[in-house]
Amino acid sequence: MTFAHPAALALLSTWLLVVLFAVLRTRQRRREVGALFLWRDLHDSPAARTRNLRLLLDPLLLLQLACVLVFALALAEPGWATRLPGPIRLAVVIDGSASMRTNVGGERTRYADAVDRALELLTDTSARSVAAVQWTRAPVVLAADGSTIAQGRSALRASSPTWLGDGASADLARAISAIGGPTRFERIVVLSDHPFESPPFPVETVLVSGGENVAIAAFTVRPNVDGTGVSAFVELRNDTPDFLDARLLVGDEFHRTSLDAFLEPGETAPYVVPFPGARGSRFTASLDVTDDYAGDNVRYFSLERSIVLRVRWFGAENRFLSAALDSVLPVVRVKDGEPADLTVAVDTALPALPPGHALLVHTNVEGVVALGATGSSRGTASAWIPDHPLLAGVRAEDIFAERMPAVTVSAPLRTILGVGTTPLLFEVPDPDRSILVLTADLSATNLPITVDFPLLVRTFVSSLVRADAGLVPEWVHVGDAVPVDRSGTVATVLAPDGKSIPLAPGQRAFLPDAPGEYTLVVGQDRYPVSVNVSPSESLYAAAGPAAPIEPPSAARPGPAQGVATHQTVPLWPILAGIACVLLLLELALARRRAQNPGRPA
Repeated sequence: MTFAHPAALALLSTWLLVVLFAVLRTRQRRREVGALFLWRDLHDSPAARTRNLRLLLDPLLLLQLACVLVFALALAEPGWATRLPGPIRLAVVIDGSASMRTNVGGERTRYADAVDRALELLTDTSARSVAAVQWTRAPVVLAADGSTIAQGRSALRASSPTWLGDGASADLARAISAIGGPTRFERIVVLSDHPFESPPFPVETVLVSGGENVAIAAFTVRPNVDGTGVSAFVELRNDTPDFLDARLLVGDEFHRTSLDAFLEPGETAPYVVPFPGARGSRFTASLDVTDDYAGDNVRYFSLERSIVLRVRWFGAENRFLSAALDSVLPVVRVKDGEPADLTVAVDTALPALPPGHALLVHTNVEGVVALGATGSSRGTASAWIPDHPLLAGVRAEDIFAERMPAVTVSAPLRTILGVGTTPLLFEVPDPDRSILVLTADLSATNLPITVDFPLLVRTFVSSLVRADAGLVPEWVHVGDAVPVDRSGTVATVLAPDGKSIPLAPGQRAFLPDAPGEYTLVVGQDRYPVSVNVSPSESLYAAAGPAAPIEPPSAARPGPAQGVATHQTVPLWPILAGIACVLLLLELALARRRAQNPGRPA
């Protein structure tokens, strides 16, 4: 016998109160008499002893004590375990999270082992119906309740593990509710690679394990404060019994850098990877290792900025300037009147300063700067503002001008570089935008052949590409909802393979089902979304040696033979009925005693 609420048995202690009330009730029936000599000889008579025994065994008191006993047992909800022969209803719950992709030998995975064990279970158990559920953070019904054994086997064989994170108790409860609820099944079996703590209802757990894992546990990228590339922060964990000697690679869309990583068994170590040549927005960290779980050997991260630089171009083409701009971000040319991140003017004349950020090279702007004839003045550049942010990494003495034009400035300016007394590079102060002016013709300087020119352009453009408030620089896990509504415009979503992901009318988010680099396309803007497998799956992937799969035994009963199953029969309804009957008897006896106070009931 089992009790669902054994704490309710503490109510049995109330029998002391019942006895106390009975003693007080007996004292109330005493009467005062003038003398006791008439009863003295009757004290030891057989009739007196019989009457005293009846007072001790008061039927009313016994009924009340019985009510206390039965009520306490009923509240404890006892159950009687019985063995019921015959077929049962069976629910199979198989863990479909990413860690079940861990290899356990050859090409077999934990998920394949779990499917084999589930098929063995269906073979060895006489079930009149079966239901199957794949359990992740987004559970899926594989076979509905009432499916036959053959249908359940087909559904399990056709299933495969996902890249989703592990499911919680609430996810399991929701999945079982979708197939009828836990009370519908005599047996619920969960197959997973880790124990299931605090299940919402009784389940049997079958564990599958095996495989070793090396993980990239964390990965993030931050731009350097001096504007020269980024720094990557990576955390590695070696969950194997061997020493790890591997190469860690960090790259963007254009370049990559690497370092050697050495970890002891069970060690977790952080690494900082300088990446001064980075100019992209998508970053990847990968480990050059071969282990049993590949879901954490590659991690993705995106900076919160557009992937392209929208440029409005006026004047002559200049391949040196185009290459310098493209070294920062891929450049997309836009037409006049379209939104742009930067306006570039080369060897031309403008009637006024263009709207937004601007880079003007050897260009006249009415009311701002007028360039005269190119003279014979020449010389090495000098820094007029040595600590200016645009000069980070730039050596002014490496820049030489063969010919300088006469420069007339009609607006306030801040000269950054000069040749003699002639401004070479200056900015027009404006609180809302950045305007940079290079007065010399590029072909009359050595800038195109120096490293200072692309560094200068990179620093300037990097200061213009602001963080987008709609994108948060944190990991997006597989299955997380990613908003696609940006400033009231629904984006087009591109999968890692470049194919468009269809969105329903009015859809405002999508759920990535695999790791990789996704892209939100809003007009001419492209925003990266990096999706990773949940780090918790790396912990489950390091689960020790594989547990062998026992082959089906011919001695076990098959479906045709039937098996005995255990079922708990609740007894509290019977006890509740008995308690009601006892209460009615106690009430009748109390009323009879009240009507005949002189006679014992």
